[in-house]
Amino acid sequence: MEPDPGVVLPARGSRPPLRQVGLWVAVALSVLVVTRAVSGGSPRKCDDLVVAVVRGRRILDFADPEAAVLQATDRVITIQRVAAAE
Repeated sequence: MEPDPGVVLPARGSRPPLRQVGLWVAVALSVLVVTRAVSGGSPRKCDDLVVAVVRGRRILDFADPEAAVLQATDRVITIQRVAAAE
């Protein structure tokens, strides 16, 4: 089953409606433990797209200055591209 290229997706606010053009990208949201290899580095240097850093009981935005250097006890919330089911 393929997506219909004529499907109009609902939009929020005053933006015009989006139009689906037949390209689907599958992504997965993952929580990963910081390894020694990336500890001390920036979230921007990780292989996957980091959207947040979990430090203790706090969730920090990846751009937060406090999350600029990853600690060994951190976890990162990432978005990974996965193969779409056909």
